[in-house]
Amino acid sequence: ACFGAQCYDDVILLIDRALRNAVRITKYLDAAVSEGLLIKCSFGYRFSHDLIQCAAYSLIPQSEHSFFHLWLGRLLWENASADELDAHLFVVTEQLNYGKGVIYDDDERFRLAQ
Repeated sequence: ACFGAQCYDDVILLIDRALRNAVRITKYLDAAVSEGLLIKCSFGYRFSHDLIQCAAYSLIPQSEHSFFHLWLGRLLWENASADELDAHLFVVTEQLNYGKGVIYDDDERFRLAQ
């Protein structure tokens, strides 16, 4: 839900790789597909309705939204190869920008601005 209405397969795989999960995220996404909450597309997954995406996003406490986006942005930025970063630069920067209000390190703010 933090990525908006849709998410690309390779971004999901990147998160899985970075987290080193024994259980892949796609297992949970496929369960949501079978429940009609998500739709599997050629590029990845998308919510079957915008209100479902809003409901899923609301499960994250409002006070943690910025921290969660920052965590996702850092996770993607730090674990993506140069090619992956190039392919998903907008996704990474969007997550970091949503979390920029809770970046307190001046060097990190500078790197984000670059």
